[in-house]
Amino acid sequence: MLESVIYARDHFLRSSIQNDDSTSEQNESIVIFPSHAYLYCAPFMDQNIRIELNTMWNDYFNLNLSPIRQHIKNSDLSECVIETIEPSQLVHDAQLIQSIDLRTVRIDELQSMRSFCEFTIDNTCIISGFCFWFDCYFSTNDNSSILRSTRLTTNPSSPKTHWKQTLVFLPEDIYPLKNDIVPVNIKLKQSAANRRQYDLTISIKKIKENLNNNDETILVENLNNKGQRRRSSTMSTDKHITSESQTMDETSDSTSSESDNDSNASDEHPIPCSCDRERCKLIKIIIEKYDEENAIE
Repeated sequence: MLESVIYARDHFLRSSIQNDDSTSEQNESIVIFPSHAYLYCAPFMDQNIRIELNTMWNDYFNLNLSPIRQHIKNSDLSECVIETIEPSQLVHDAQLIQSIDLRTVRIDELQSMRSFCEFTIDNTCIISGFCFWFDCYFSTNDNSSILRSTRLTTNPSSPKTHWKQTLVFLPEDIYPLKNDIVPVNIKLKQSAANRRQYDLTISIKKIKENLNNNDETILVENLNNKGQRRRSSTMSTDKHITSESQTMDETSDSTSSESDNDSNASDEHPIPCSCDRERCKLIKIIIEKYDEENAIE
């Protein structure tokens, strides 16, 4: 829809930015609502979607329908999921990945957009994928008043909207530890088949591990000795390598995810791993605790 809005602005507003005689002051005088749009991204922990897809067809009203699962659209979560999540499922603060001034942006600037984020993990967690949402502001000519103007938000912490949030699942959950850095490359590209749609690609480079293992050792001991319970998370027992980008509607601004091949480098340990490395021991304990808490009767 963005391209339609820009087309209408350029052809029907008196001060068109396509007019070579227009000045910057005239461009700033354009009044369009919403005037600014911002796209955010944050990692999230899934609590039911993946496990439901992995189990519901095994016993569907006492029938084993698992053979048809491969024929069900998006049963492998290779495409995005439009759903509302709880704020507690976000494992890191959101980062701004795109800001668009709808008064002056050009159509060609919307054809391809890139962003890079680094999420420094505050606490050991499980990341199932990345959550996207947008905010729109209804501001007049004074840029200083943007953040004080009326806002439409689809933030998980705000009242629910029909836009919900866009969830981009990783092929499998990842397990960053405290102080690890998760680097993420994000690319939005306008679909050649439908200009109202975007292809979204997420590439996760190798996680930058925390060099200080003291906290990991302490946490492993606490989990072993106290049987500490962790929040539920959905974990797929199926191991995927990559998932191809899919095309979805532009209003969701998101489509699919893919894991970068760097994550499968030869120096990486399998998950779970039975070696004596503190990181592997911790991840193994997290998985065991998850299995205990989510055992199906």
